[in-house]
Amino acid sequence: MKKKIILSCLAIFSVISGCQKEPQETNTKGTIHLLFPESLAPAMNAEVGAFMGQYKEFGANVMGESVPVEEALRRFMKDTLCLAFSTRRLTDAEKEAATKVSPDFEEILIAFDGIAVVVNKNNPVIEMTTQEIAGILAGRIAKWNQLSRAKGMSGVLTPALQDSADAVLYLKARLGLQQFSPALKRINSELETIDAVIKNRSAIGFVSTAWLDSTKALVKAIDISSSGVESDTAYTTAPEAVGKFFSPHPAYIYQKYYPFWRTIYAYCRTPYSNIAAGFVTYVAGAEGQKLLLSKGVVPGTQHIHLRPAN
Repeated sequence: MKKKIILSCLAIFSVISGCQKEPQETNTKGTIHLLFPESLAPAMNAEVGAFMGQYKEFGANVMGESVPVEEALRRFMKDTLCLAFSTRRLTDAEKEAATKVSPDFEEILIAFDGIAVVVNKNNPVIEMTTQEIAGILAGRIAKWNQLSRAKGMSGVLTPALQDSADAVLYLKARLGLQQFSPALKRINSELETIDAVIKNRSAIGFVSTAWLDSTKALVKAIDISSSGVESDTAYTTAPEAVGKFFSPHPAYIYQKYYPFWRTIYAYCRTPYSNIAAGFVTYVAGAEGQKLLLSKGVVPGTQHIHLRPAN
């Protein structure tokens, strides 16, 4: 039986620089419009709410908007957007494009999350391999009894995935897939993906771990084992975890035991005494990082300590 692990973290400081500040603006006073992927919406909306709860009376006005990750990065590269969060890293060519708008910007590793594979709570399947996940998404595995650990589950598999989700890009790269199966049900949002799994015992969905907190009693996250084939070397599984099954628990994401882990970045153009700097520093600080952890997102700017649960 796996030992449950609890994460705790200690604060360290994060510094940022970039875009011109507005007159009279400070770290806790001013207006900022920030973009983040929908997969991070539960965590980022909580961060915005907590920051505004503390600093609204000082004149803070932080407006967050969830958009496809490619839109967030495109706007950061091509216009004067000062702050964007992303579930993938800018390429060298994209960084070059961003510097043409403003020569100074910061890339900050904020946190880690994962793509959870979820099924109906009445589905007896509890484990799958990355090779099987690739087979499902590619259409090579179309029925539940084709799985090595089907546990008596039968019938046609109904995979569901948000059409514009950053999970699409991640899973294609991570699993080396050129295209997905025509049987894949295209969904408009992560909430709809979860709803599709709740309503259909044969469904299987793919959502960010940030969405699991509010749906624990409604869907079940599958334990995943890396098959040892790593198509995207940016997100390799820890060697000692290959062939073993792990849940998308924050501890296993941090240790890179859970195969579908990924990195979250903040991209910003802002001086130290600017509201954007204040918000990113808050997210990167102890309070903001603990809030991320409470939403299933692993702190990225902290000293992490793993200890057995009592």
